[in-house]
Amino acid sequence: MAPTTSISRNDEFDFVIAGAGSAGCVLANRLTEDPSVRVLLLEAGVEDSHDGIEIPALFGSLFGSELDWNEALIGAHFVVQNPQAVSGCGCGVSFAVG
Repeated sequence: MAPTTSISRNDEFDFVIAGAGSAGCVLANRLTEDPSVRVLLLEAGVEDSHDGIEIPALFGSLFGSELDWNEALIGAHFVVQNPQAVSGCGCGVSFAVG
């Protein structure tokens, strides 16, 4: 079955995977090797078409963008001045920018 972006209330799935990061995408791929299995892969955010994902030199443009969850890093055993990390919302965004 081909991927789709629309579902209805009556659709049924064998598996629901929350999070389309690296692990979620691999798991969905493996599960769908059996054509009789229906998998719903959920991800928050927008489509990952931002140039900062495709072009490493534009990595910094992802900070504060629509793809950044804007989470703060808090270390248990150390203090970091102005900690920043991009944790993405989009299929594989955190891996793509990591």
